[in-house]
Amino acid sequence: MEPTDTQARCELHPDARVAGTCLTCGKPICSICVQLNGHFCSDLCAHQHTHGADAIVPDGGPSLHDAELDKAGKRAEVISKWLFKRIPLAVLVIGGLLFALKMADKSGSESWKLVASGSARFVSVIPSGDTVFGVRSDGVCLALDANTGEEKWSAKVSESESGGFGFSFLGFSSLFSGAGLFITNDVLVHKGWSSIKIINPDDGAELWQRKLSGWGATPTAFGGGRMLTVDSGRSQSSVLSTTPAVSSLLCLDLKTGKPQWKRSYGSRNVLMVGINDKLCYCVSCVPASSRWVRCEKHKTAQPMEMYYCDKCKMVWTPPSRYAVNVMKTKDGKPVWTGQMKSGEVAQVKLLADRLVLVTSHHLYIVGINGDKHAIERLPAKLQQTFITSDHVVISTQDSNVFAYSTDDGERLWSQQIKGWTWDLQVAGQSVYVTAGIPEEKKAKDKKQPDGTPRSPTARTPQQKMMEEMGSSYEGYAQEQREAMRPSARTLIRYDLPTGKERLRKKGFIGHLVVHSKGFMSLQQGSEAAGRFIDGTGSVLASHLNRNGKPCWEYKINEQTHAVAMGGDKVYIITAPGSGVLGQWSTKAEPGSKLRAINRRKFINYVRKF
Repeated sequence: MEPTDTQARCELHPDARVAGTCLTCGKPICSICVQLNGHFCSDLCAHQHTHGADAIVPDGGPSLHDAELDKAGKRAEVISKWLFKRIPLAVLVIGGLLFALKMADKSGSESWKLVASGSARFVSVIPSGDTVFGVRSDGVCLALDANTGEEKWSAKVSESESGGFGFSFLGFSSLFSGAGLFITNDVLVHKGWSSIKIINPDDGAELWQRKLSGWGATPTAFGGGRMLTVDSGRSQSSVLSTTPAVSSLLCLDLKTGKPQWKRSYGSRNVLMVGINDKLCYCVSCVPASSRWVRCEKHKTAQPMEMYYCDKCKMVWTPPSRYAVNVMKTKDGKPVWTGQMKSGEVAQVKLLADRLVLVTSHHLYIVGINGDKHAIERLPAKLQQTFITSDHVVISTQDSNVFAYSTDDGERLWSQQIKGWTWDLQVAGQSVYVTAGIPEEKKAKDKKQPDGTPRSPTARTPQQKMMEEMGSSYEGYAQEQREAMRPSARTLIRYDLPTGKERLRKKGFIGHLVVHSKGFMSLQQGSEAAGRFIDGTGSVLASHLNRNGKPCWEYKINEQTHAVAMGGDKVYIITAPGSGVLGQWSTKAEPGSKLRAINRRKFINYVRKF
């Protein structure tokens, strides 16, 4: 039906029925306009209704519909640009950066190596700043550049060195390196089996030398520009003499070797010594002794004859009456003397204002004037201990780990590990415990599902033989035998101030080497046999302290005898290994070698996170 002449008509569609009026100007609009522009007669009215009456749409400008389409197109263009260009490009850049880091990462790679000449072998190594000092078995000390391995100087420090290489029992041992060679008070000290030599570390010149009395195990300490040692009054040729030795404590000037003072302790054995700027100490005891209780027949017989006699017996008297003597470093005058209640002395640490002693049953904290700060009896017999300036960490034979304060002996925390502690070390704010923790065995049901008893399972001859061997294993109870299994070896890291457990690594095999930012593991011989195709060798791996993840590893078909931590390198002594079955590997290079291995840098730590 068409509208009549008297009715209002739509200006855009005169023949269409009027459906309403424009919301802006009030003009009549039809249903077609409503579908196109809403309740407006034009885009101008729609724009003014939305943005105000004064808003003007420029002549020839885009319509509202075209503007929306333009916005949507731009939005799609941005999304496609990020999705198909920028994000893939960013992924490629990050991937390339990570690949470049991986290719540039020298961690775990060999920086340099030095082969000992002839039949000599390296026996000890110690890094100090930009120099690495090493001693060979022919008695020659070398000073090498830490970055290149080039020789700075060499000097003869002794006639020969036996070089007791690191020994481990079932893979449980701590860092073994640099024994007999160390830096203190800006001098290089070499302690051999027969003498102590003080060397200028800059040019290798000998400052002074002193022959040792006894056989290499003479207690010696350095501090305050002085050296404290024990003089037993015996030459090495008379070490095995039955005549009691007269022990003396001797203090020498570290730069010149001139004696400062000397104190005699008679026939007592001096076991430990320590010294700082103000005080020094020594721990002594009545030496162990043995005597034969003779029968009537062997009153004048030789010991070998009494050994085969059932009526003669030997009585062994262990060391006893342990004493601690504290003296002034300047002149050796006594400050105080104390007696131990019982047990053998395990470790002593001289701090600035107190002395901390740990025996097999007690913890002693004594002031510099002899004032007793604390005497704590340990809950069980001591197994391992480590003393720092603020804490005393102790593991006991009842499978517990304790931390005490060195101020007043207060117990700070305790943890039960439910296993046998093989090694205890402290580095930075972490306590590392290597323990054998056997898995709890589930009780077997002795009845069948119907309630009838189960018949015993027949054992093979091999099982019977293994059970007999296990039951007769020398000196170890069943729990200890279970704790020795590789599957039971566990590394636990505790927070030193709080005792909270931060890491537990089951099946940890090898030697533990700790440092302030993490720890390293050294597997060799049978422990690392599964890592090599031809024979066996050594695997040195570095782990993150936070989660124990391996950062890098260094594999070599040789035996590692010493490990020393440097600034950005790890220094190891290697040589061809051999065992009961012969050589470890046919790929081992002949000769003893000192190797420098690159350690992980900060950027590579970040990459491993």
